Amino acid sequence: MNYDNIMTIALKKKLPYSDIESISEYLEHNEWGIAFEVLCSAIENDKISITLSDFEEIKLIGKGMNMDEGLWVKIMPLSS
Repeated sequence: MNYDNIMTIALKKKLPYSDIESISEYLEHNEWGIAFEVLCSAIENDKISITLSDFEEIKLIGKGMNMDEGLWVKIMPLSS
């Protein structure tokens, strides 16, 4: 599992600079879970829309780390 995708998604979705900075710092210290939590929280709190593909990648990362699925279920994109 490539947890660097956490940063890739954060940059792609243009998260606020402070969140990107936090994610970067956590990843540098191998705090993958906290970086993932920041990613999901930022998407939810800032109401950033994500594609189904983004969601599936986030879900894959979360499951790979045995994270609580509540982190990504709340950011699931609405179907059109």
